[in-house]
Amino acid sequence: VAQALENRIRQWCRGVAMPIWTLLLALCTEGIQIGEVSRPQSLKVLQWNLHSECFLSCKSTKKAPHCDAHYPSCQQHATSLLRSLLAEVDFAGLEQLSDPSFFDQVDSHELGHLQHQCGGSQGYGMYPFDVATIVFSARWAVKETAGSPLTIGGCMDKVNESSKENDYRAYVGQVFVHKDTGLELLVLVAHYPHTGKYEAGVQMMAADLAQLKERAKVDEVLLLADTNQQKSNLEIMQDLDPTARRVLGSDVHLTCCYPAYFFQYDRIISSNFESIGSQATTLPFGNENTHHVPDWATLNMHDPVLVEFLLVPEQSLPRSGGRSAALQLVPVVLALAALVWPRSC
Repeated sequence: VAQALENRIRQWCRGVAMPIWTLLLALCTEGIQIGEVSRPQSLKVLQWNLHSECFLSCKSTKKAPHCDAHYPSCQQHATSLLRSLLAEVDFAGLEQLSDPSFFDQVDSHELGHLQHQCGGSQGYGMYPFDVATIVFSARWAVKETAGSPLTIGGCMDKVNESSKENDYRAYVGQVFVHKDTGLELLVLVAHYPHTGKYEAGVQMMAADLAQLKERAKVDEVLLLADTNQQKSNLEIMQDLDPTARRVLGSDVHLTCCYPAYFFQYDRIISSNFESIGSQATTLPFGNENTHHVPDWATLNMHDPVLVEFLLVPEQSLPRSGGRSAALQLVPVVLALAALVWPRSC
């Protein structure tokens, strides 16, 4: 009888208890793996207003000092530096990159770009002219709906008040999705108007932004801008989006403009992300104490700004609770194992 009972227990172990134990372990393992998916994601971002003067010859335009007296020195050096910076970032916001051939020299398999141009009736790069550009790495894809990109763009100002259309102060926005993690965010690049036209320009851009967020069902916003404002990062973002929360921005430095640096205009600001770490701001031309402006810089060029964020967007948080849920399963697994796993197994 004892032998028969032992045989039946062994059969039960093989047929019932072992599969249950395997399933419970699998659940724990899956929970831990889900948790690992939600690890912090690094976002590296560049903001740079190069200004059109860098791309204009004083000999051909007769617009001194709003041109390069040593043309094409600034264009060649600036675009060379830009290519090296772009190799390191997820996104770049560029204002007045007035070199229409620049992206012909960039590997389209490594970098994509979107632009919105304002003005240009006097020639490409010639005032009144503006262009806002988003550059994105191959790690990201443009999000579409019904086959159309989720994009906004416009011109916030006009040089000639009698003109029918605005021809200055460009902005462009696009929703992106990370190809590996599925993280979605909205990138907005803007060349803001100065005080006096700031409010009207921001209202226009804010209306477009609100509509795009609603269409895309995305709250996370990354603003890369020459803001032309001395306001705080929080004030700038909430002027654009009063519902913005968890605002995290670049360190504020004097980045405007060659040859005299008095203004803290250049900003990289995120909103509606769940931040789990501090951002790190890097200035390729140095800060106020270590400033080394290249000798090829031209009038009104801003300093480039680099920021690295460590963020976990809300929508990428694990649906199952991730590692925490997995750890909570451990005592349950052990209790069930004690019930269903006889000593003879």
